Amino acid sequence: MSKAFTLNHLTEGIKDRNNSQEGARLVEKWTRTGLLRGLESTKRDNMARLLENQAAQVLREVNSLGGGGGSTSSSGDIRGFANIAFPIVRRVFGGLVANELVSIQPMSLPSGLLFYLDYTYGTNVGGDTNLQTGASAVAQTYTAGKSIYNNPTGKGIRSGSLGVGGQYDLVGTSYSQVHQKQVGIQLWASGAFHGGNTITTGFAAFATGTDGKLLGFDPQITNLIEANSGGAGATTGDGVFSFAVLKTTGITSMDPTQVKDLSLFSATSASTLGLAAIGDTIQGGSNLLNVRRLNQLGTYVGGVFTPNPLVDLTAGTAAILTVVSGVFSGTPSASPST
Repeated sequence: MSKAFTLNHLTEGIKDRNNSQEGARLVEKWTRTGLLRGLESTKRDNMARLLENQAAQVLREVNSLGGGGGSTSSSGDIRGFANIAFPIVRRVFGGLVANELVSIQPMSLPSGLLFYLDYTYGTNVGGDTNLQTGASAVAQTYTAGKSIYNNPTGKGIRSGSLGVGGQYDLVGTSYSQVHQKQVGIQLWASGAFHGGNTITTGFAAFATGTDGKLLGFDPQITNLIEANSGGAGATTGDGVFSFAVLKTTGITSMDPTQVKDLSLFSATSASTLGLAAIGDTIQGGSNLLNVRRLNQLGTYVGGVFTPNPLVDLTAGTAAILTVVSGVFSGTPSASPST
């Protein structure tokens, strides 16, 4: 990497560009410098493009410093900088963790078009539908046409990723499993600790204390509670959340390792239950009443829920804690994954 860069080297191939051959040409050009050593496939192509972008920038600066003459006689003025700039590009970009996590598409111009492939769910699953038919339904754990990656779907991503939905929900592993609709599940308790010692009916959750702990101090839900238009912990406003503790009696066929895929829905309007459907900015699915990623398996004794992922579902104290938007005033149906 000690090779000296000249103006002639930097301008190689810049004129008479052929887009169909440019990628291979750039790789061949910069391979000769040794800066692409150790890189393969897409990483190598991306690095070649970035180095070419840096070369174009160096040339612009040469023209600016040289009064626009652009003669080769000014090449000596940039050698010191060029011999540092290009290895820096190679070292910094080559070591970015983003190369391992997301798709990187270097651009050859200040603006351009970026393309990507978005996969979507093919059928409605969970909620009041089923895996076998994918029939039209009101509420779904996985909604046909929604991205398996995150919300929003397709071209909607141009407004920015919401970081929820699909695999971002961290609960999207049971799409291909059998989902069952089950009604008549007993609502054991609803409300929040709200600074008290037990879950009390009619209260909304705070973002701190025992409420915050049961919320897992989820940053998104915490922010919504604290920014609630009615005040943190109030039962009115746009950031009201509470707990619903469900008795596991009657849902013993559920796979306990998939508790986060249990979805609550109602055949009637959610507002009649004092609740609101969880929106696309919080999770995937449609018209669900609970934040699935916050579902917890445990025991409920004396008004206190204690998380225990290994609890026997047939035990008399076994329960599932869910987080709902609003304050419960009714009994839901549930869709456990089995």
